[in-house]
Amino acid sequence: MQPGIHTTGAMGAMVHATVLVVSGDDELARGLAELLAGEGFAVDVRRSAADAIDVARSAEYDLTVLDAELLEMPCTALLTALKAARPATEYLLVTPHDSTEDAVAAVRSRAASCLLKPVRPLELIAEAARLVEAKRLREDHRRTQSDLARLSKTLDALVNSVESGIVLIGADGNVEFANRYAGELLQVPPERMVGASATQLTRDALSSLGVGRERVERILASRASTDPSEHELEARIPSRRVLRCRSIPLQPSPEAPVGRLEVYRDITAEREELEREQYVARTLQDSLLPDIPRHLDGLQFATLYHAAGQTERVGGDFFDVFAAEGGRIAAVIGDMSGKGIEAAVDIARTRYAIRCYALEDPSPASVVTRLNRFANSQGECGSFVTVAYALIDPDAHRLTYTTAGHEPLMLSCPENSAVRLLSVGGPVVGGGYRGGYEQEEVSWVKGCVLFLYTDGITEARRNGQFLGAHRVLEMFRRHLAAGGTKAIARRIYRDLLAFSGGALKDDVAMLLVRALR
Repeated sequence: MQPGIHTTGAMGAMVHATVLVVSGDDELARGLAELLAGEGFAVDVRRSAADAIDVARSAEYDLTVLDAELLEMPCTALLTALKAARPATEYLLVTPHDSTEDAVAAVRSRAASCLLKPVRPLELIAEAARLVEAKRLREDHRRTQSDLARLSKTLDALVNSVESGIVLIGADGNVEFANRYAGELLQVPPERMVGASATQLTRDALSSLGVGRERVERILASRASTDPSEHELEARIPSRRVLRCRSIPLQPSPEAPVGRLEVYRDITAEREELEREQYVARTLQDSLLPDIPRHLDGLQFATLYHAAGQTERVGGDFFDVFAAEGGRIAAVIGDMSGKGIEAAVDIARTRYAIRCYALEDPSPASVVTRLNRFANSQGECGSFVTVAYALIDPDAHRLTYTTAGHEPLMLSCPENSAVRLLSVGGPVVGGGYRGGYEQEEVSWVKGCVLFLYTDGITEARRNGQFLGAHRVLEMFRRHLAAGGTKAIARRIYRDLLAFSGGALKDDVAMLLVRALR
């Protein structure tokens, strides 16, 4: 008999059921088989206990119906033998009365169910359907439990293979789960973490690692929020380690918090690499922003540089002042595309190229034209840069300048109350332009002040609005009365911070020059 016939039981439930009927009474066996087959069950009949045991060893049945009498061995003995062969099968005893010792023992031990003779057809079908459904539900439960166990093992293996410490905190504030890596990072075995108060565990673990008390309390306070939070922790014991903790609330709705998930990562290597880069960056920045002399050949200088953020490695702004032939002084400011180490290398190359070209011919148009030709020759590997180059001749009282895609220079002289914008020149350097650059010569007398700056000033923002060149010009004009170039630079910077609310989005560089004779 092959199991798996699709039938509809008497209770209306769809079942796949095979039944073995065991009875020494031919008439009873045939009657039971016909009743069950009539309801769609697939039925096999055996007339002796020995035959029943043999077939049970070779075939799987959903239900075995046993006649409790007229068999050659005691009912309990047969039931024991059948259950040893097929423990998953359901068993139904048919007995002449409920006082039969074997039947009572079997029912009490829950090894089998029982029906009294004479068997009522509907009662038989209903009980058979119930037992078959119970077997199906039990097998479904066993499969589900097995699947869950496999899934749990897979998830445990997955979570423990991740190089991040994972801690699950329940709504009651206790730790419900911690993976292996969390134990390594926090120096607490995961089995000790589970069930512990998350607050006390965090305070004790981080304090023992040498994390500052204020930082620990900040993490604990953030758990009261319904927003994610992120913290960096510097551990000192047994050696320096930097950990990043991201705390995420598990809250399907504001009324139903279920806890928090905290993920710890060891970012020591990343931090050390960043610190190395920052050291290189500071060294490069120092070389790119050299100390400008306060006074040189009758000129007074002042510079100011502000990086866009403390995490910025190297900005793109630069300035330079150097002596050229004939007693002239060159003042240069620029803004290189990009940031970081590569931009710093490009800036260094640009500064030294300008100085080299100025040795041959310091005129602004010549220097910038040659610089542009060199930058274009670098092809796709090159960067573009805006430049403003001014050549001052203190003895001849002349200033010659050019700009290459840069912000206009601002010039104030005693002979003219208005601030003049100097914008003659051409496009950005390295942008593919193949032509030459124009230059302009203007008067440079005692009391003149030249203001060179980068677009971090004009593009300072407040509520999405740019500061703009017209406001910069007004700041410059207003603060000329401060006298010294250093005071002018500081006051312009103060106004810049006030306009932007202290949130400057780009680097800022200024170079001011005043004629003292």
